[in-house]
Amino acid sequence: MALAPVLQLVLLLLAIAVPVLAGSLSRAGAVTLWSVVSGAYVAGFVVGWLAPHDKTVRAPNFHYAAVRKPRANWAQAPGLEPLSYWAVGQVRVSTKPKVTASAMLFVLLALPMGTGGEQAIAIAAGSWVVFYLIALDVSAVRIAFRAARWLAPTTVRYLPFTVALGYRVVLAQLWTCGWVVFLGAATTFHGALRLGLTLTVGCLLSACVTVAVACWFAMRSR
Repeated sequence: MALAPVLQLVLLLLAIAVPVLAGSLSRAGAVTLWSVVSGAYVAGFVVGWLAPHDKTVRAPNFHYAAVRKPRANWAQAPGLEPLSYWAVGQVRVSTKPKVTASAMLFVLLALPMGTGGEQAIAIAAGSWVVFYLIALDVSAVRIAFRAARWLAPTTVRYLPFTVALGYRVVLAQLWTCGWVVFLGAATTFHGALRLGLTLTVGCLLSACVTVAVACWFAMRSR
């Protein structure tokens, strides 16, 4: 059990020693980094040892599909609106930090040497937004096929099924793209507003087409 964290710590300490041997990092800086890394490992060990380890403390995945307006007469008058909650809730599960951390690590490692901190943050944020938008489309497709299989004995039609499933997915993409456009317009990058609006329209059209096609194939295959 101790082999993996100890080996990781040794590799980090050796990685800090490489710039010292190359002459790009002073010994005082290396000692400071070694102290910070070692202290972080000790603090993490103590927190992890004292933290509760009961799995019931963690929130199950279905807790991410929050319904703010529960209906008292759901058994007498069922509706299709919860389908959209499940699609967005599944995206919240697939974009949790522990899931996206690996993807962000590869994005940061792919950056060329000499990339500034502001550019690296912008690239990482843009990559996360793209990952989130793609996850919304993938989640809508998965929920469409699963819901169509469960609704096979019913007489649900294509248009209500598609609207109920996709409208929250489209709203989530519109909300995300709206913030991207707002933050892009606040920068000094030339053409950021035009580029953001073009990407927003393209993402919304892509989401609508993806949901419509997925629901059509799901309804045909049930």
